[in-house]
Amino acid sequence: MKRFIKQIMVAALILSALTLLRWHDSWIAASIAFVLCLLYLMNMNFNIHRKVDEEVLDHEDMEYLEELAFRFRGNGEPRDYLVREYSKTVERMIRRGTWKDCPGPESQLPDEFMPRTFREFWTRTKS
Repeated sequence: MKRFIKQIMVAALILSALTLLRWHDSWIAASIAFVLCLLYLMNMNFNIHRKVDEEVLDHEDMEYLEELAFRFRGNGEPRDYLVREYSKTVERMIRRGTWKDCPGPESQLPDEFMPRTFREFWTRTKS
């Protein structure tokens, strides 16, 4: 809501600035101000619809953690890469702030390879 009010205020400022310029014909200034406000509000509306549901992202990341853990237990892939990817995904989920469910044991790496941020996050969340 705060963002919406801020954008309306900016649009109003554009309108008032153009009217203060007192161009040759005031109707031209008003038309330009109206078009600018309209474009600004349309852009704002577009950005609102571009938001992605955080729960969908969390679900995809949880599936990715499970896939990484499965690949880690398999043979042939470099474990360093898988541990780095796992750590990046954990950090991304923590930063997002919507992580609600701790992954099950099948979605975790062995203890010695689990990221420290994972343990810290889930010990803080449990207490």
